[in-house]
Amino acid sequence: CQRYSLGRWFFSKYKLREDFFTCDAPLLREPPPNLGEIYDWYIFPNEIDSMDMSIARRQHAVVLNGWMLCTILYALNDIATTVKHNHCGSDANFQKVEHFHNAAKFQQMLDDPSNPFQKNQTA
Repeated sequence: CQRYSLGRWFFSKYKLREDFFTCDAPLLREPPPNLGEIYDWYIFPNEIDSMDMSIARRQHAVVLNGWMLCTILYALNDIATTVKHNHCGSDANFQKVEHFHNAAKFQQMLDDPSNPFQKNQTA
């Protein structure tokens, strides 16, 4: 199974919390539909695996990762929402707040989506 990432948006089936489909678990935070237009880099949650995909021959990877992230994250939320509507009471957690990164670093990416690899080259 692949891992998919753009910016700090990330998905791996091995990182999905085991209780994701329960009433109490939050839904996944959903990326913007233009994810591939915003990010041309990724950093995995382990802070080790990363890549600058801004060069032309890697544009296919941006499109692939953006499409997969949007498809998987939106689909998982749709399924979990249906399960919660059908099996949980009004106490179900429908907040879309779950992500796979350190919260501060994820927020930093949202605040400044620019490519950190290019910043390092110009410094």
